[in-house]
Amino acid sequence: MPPKVLKVVPDTFKTRFTGNKISLYFDEFVTVKNATKEVFVSPPMQQKPELILRGKSVDVIIRDTLLANTTYIIQFGKAIADNNEGNILEGYSYVFSTGDALDSLNLKFEVLDAFTLKPVSDVKILLYNTSGDSLPYKQQPFYMGLTNS
Repeated sequence: MPPKVLKVVPDTFKTRFTGNKISLYFDEFVTVKNATKEVFVSPPMQQKPELILRGKSVDVIIRDTLLANTTYIIQFGKAIADNNEGNILEGYSYVFSTGDALDSLNLKFEVLDAFTLKPVSDVKILLYNTSGDSLPYKQQPFYMGLTNS
C-alpha cells in the first residue's frame, strides 16, 4: 500500500498563505524520486520548490515569490513512495491560495487518442494566457494539469 498522508502543515486549502514551507507527514518512511520530473506547480514558479526528505515527512521549500491573490496547486505525480516496497502515492496534490479565496482550478475536457478515439490518461495539459504557435518553446504555461481516467 502507498504511504498515507497523516497531516499537512499548513493544512491543504489554506488561504492567505504567506509562508515558504509546507510539511507533509506520513504513516511510514518515504522516499522522493524524480522530483524534478514528477512534481509540478501551477501556475509555474521560476524556481521550482525543493523537496527535503526527513524520514516520515517531506518538507516542500518554496524558493520563489508567490503571486498575490493566486491559487496554487502542487502536484506530486509519482515522486513520493514508501521506503520499503516502493509503493507510489499517486495523484496527491496540495492546494493553497495567497488570497482570501480558492479558485476551483477545475476545467473539464477530454483528451482522446487520435487513432482509437479512447481517453488518454497521464497526459500533461498546458494552458497559456497568451496565444502563438510556438508558445511551448518560448515561455512556461500559466497553468498545468494531468488528465486522469
